[in-house]
Amino acid sequence: MSNYRYGNDYLVTAFKETTYGDYTGDYSVVATILPDAAEFKPQQEAIEIKSKTGSVVPQGSEVLAGKSSGTVTIKGELSHKHLWLLAAFCGDSSSPYEIQNSWTPWSHELHQYFLTDDKGFRATGCVLESLKLSGESGSTIQYEAVFRAREIISEVDFNAGDFVDYGNLLNWSNTPFLFGDIVSVNLLDNNDYATFNRFNLNLNRSFANDDLSYQNAMKRNSDLLTGVSGSFGFETNYFNNSSGLFEDQLLHSAIKRIQFSLKDGTNTWLVTLYGKLSEVSPADPDRQIFVLAAEMRLAGDSTNQPLSIIVS
Repeated sequence: MSNYRYGNDYLVTAFKETTYGDYTGDYSVVATILPDAAEFKPQQEAIEIKSKTGSVVPQGSEVLAGKSSGTVTIKGELSHKHLWLLAAFCGDSSSPYEIQNSWTPWSHELHQYFLTDDKGFRATGCVLESLKLSGESGSTIQYEAVFRAREIISEVDFNAGDFVDYGNLLNWSNTPFLFGDIVSVNLLDNNDYATFNRFNLNLNRSFANDDLSYQNAMKRNSDLLTGVSGSFGFETNYFNNSSGLFEDQLLHSAIKRIQFSLKDGTNTWLVTLYGKLSEVSPADPDRQIFVLAAEMRLAGDSTNQPLSIIVS
């Protein structure tokens, strides 16, 4: 089942749950309001039963509703207001945001609130599965976040019941990070490479098999985190110094560092990544190829975290 509501006249709100699938706070105090694109996809498994209906046309009694779940995808221009996504992925509540050694991921309740009639989607037990950040010259920094949802309910009345004092959702502002404002760039510990033309950071989490999560229920009882992975790709201009081509020094086993800062005029995110190069497309000026492209698989060691973001 896809998102069957149309139009852009909606906002996305997020609430950190007290326990998995349960938010016990006050909906009138909305801390996270996003004017971003969202897609809520409820999923319902079907169970076929051996029922004789006496008809050649399939009847409703031949199928029962099985396990329910869903996915929520949010994407748009990255800003300081999306700091909660870093916290949700890392399981960390304060700067520096680093991946925590925990099997229990944070969960959120997400709403797609349509301003036309105060109704929309309500998704509970939303656990961040993947987060992508990307940017290129002349544009804003983009993000895409995909959540696993425990349950998605459609046509919820956000003007009644617990939501009657939902708050003034029209009071929001969003100042995105611009690619042109990226500073303090250091690629692979080489001071000669202090800029890039584009980048993409992909962060992913894996979970235990669903059969272990439902346990005598039609909805997930929990989500168990089993692993975290990530990669960082970039493209930078060709450079040749007295020590020779930089590309010749890249492919070896040592862990390398990449660092850069995102700024919006008020807030700064200092992003530090450690990992090993998995792919290199070297520059070749003789063939009119003046850019170096590389992909790094995130990996930490006893001293350095694979991902660390300091917010100031």
